[in-house]
Amino acid sequence: MVRSMIAGVAGLKSHQSKLDVIGNNIANVNTWSFKSYSYNFQDAMYTNSINSTGGSQLAGAAGGHNASQVGYGSQLSSISTEFNTGAPAPSSNNMDCMIDGTGFFLVGNMVNGSFDNIESSGLSLSRVGIFRVDNNGYLVDNQGSYVYGYAPIEGTGTPEVPETPSSSTIKDLPVDLQISTVPGERSKITIAGITVETSVKSVNDFEDAVNDWITAVGKMDQYVTATDDDIADTTVTLYKYENGAYTEVTDPADRTGELFKLNPGLMGKGPVKDANGEIQTDPATGEIMLEDKFIEDPQTGEEVSVSHMLKAKKYGKIYFMVGINELGTGNTGTFQKAYERVLRKFQKWQPDAVIYIQGIIPVSKEKSSQDAIFNNVNINDKNVAIAQLADGRDIFYLDVSSSLTDKNGHLKKDYTFDDIHMYAQHYGLWTEYLMKHAVVR
Repeated sequence: MVRSMIAGVAGLKSHQSKLDVIGNNIANVNTWSFKSYSYNFQDAMYTNSINSTGGSQLAGAAGGHNASQVGYGSQLSSISTEFNTGAPAPSSNNMDCMIDGTGFFLVGNMVNGSFDNIESSGLSLSRVGIFRVDNNGYLVDNQGSYVYGYAPIEGTGTPEVPETPSSSTIKDLPVDLQISTVPGERSKITIAGITVETSVKSVNDFEDAVNDWITAVGKMDQYVTATDDDIADTTVTLYKYENGAYTEVTDPADRTGELFKLNPGLMGKGPVKDANGEIQTDPATGEIMLEDKFIEDPQTGEEVSVSHMLKAKKYGKIYFMVGINELGTGNTGTFQKAYERVLRKFQKWQPDAVIYIQGIIPVSKEKSSQDAIFNNVNINDKNVAIAQLADGRDIFYLDVSSSLTDKNGHLKKDYTFDDIHMYAQHYGLWTEYLMKHAVVR
């Protein structure tokens, strides 16, 4: 009787500890970078009521048998940390980061110079990516610790790849802000060897300057470096970068040096020009307007623009989706603005239609872990931006990937032949999702 009570109490105490772990997980549901814990049980000690025997092979002897044991309940085996990647959350701070999978940010107090021995540096590991720039121009986390990383390749912003782990150079990441005192001349900010102009006028406005830098670098993706063939081809419109802006090269004599051409990006083929050949810009944003993509009319077989199809007749529903090819163009902010401009065109041409915007389908776990652009963190970031454009009235967001991914949000391995595109037989799951998720007016 006493032993049964002891076993029961031991089990209750173990389950109480598990409830404590679960309660802590729930309490930290909104804690940045928190990793949940799982409680693992194991059986407790035993006493033998009947000892085991080995048996004998002699004539007339009995065989062996296991001991008869009475247990004393359960106890803690281990409490393990779950390092599964959580869902990304939108942030208004361009410097906030998240880690996809395992890994940590390297943070800590100031270390003079660079070093290659992290263990003796005194730095710490953190999963919290709440970053800002302090008044001295250094990237710091929300505890004021300096953020460290691989030394960047000068002028690219791309971290160097060490030949071996022991040959890596770790250093702090400073920001150089040069405030101009010359009337009419803009200040300049340099990060990782990339210098851009900024509108700030005081060294106390470091964060605003860094945001200007992020915006400028993101906008650089709208333009790509022109090749020698581009420069020689007078039909290619070229641009030069000066005074913090891209301007068109109109004089043939100026088609020398470092020049750029327009990267069409989302739903684009090239710049829209008027009858005089002047490039048109969006009055609301000042950005260059791009031509439509062309598609085949399913009824006539003719090549027509997307806008032509949407203007030719009335539609009750419009399903819109972009692929991963758009991930490398601009940053999430510019991507969302371009996406929103497309939606506004749809609403202008089809004011009575219900618009369904579909999330970008993730890639496989293997592809995501190996690609700096086409990875699921980037895709999730873009999908959050897309979902924010849904108003629940005329525009609805569809998370089509939920029917095609595993529990960690990766495209199922057996659904794809190249880690990106699906086998044809699985498109029925996509269609089924669309059929089940619709609104009735």
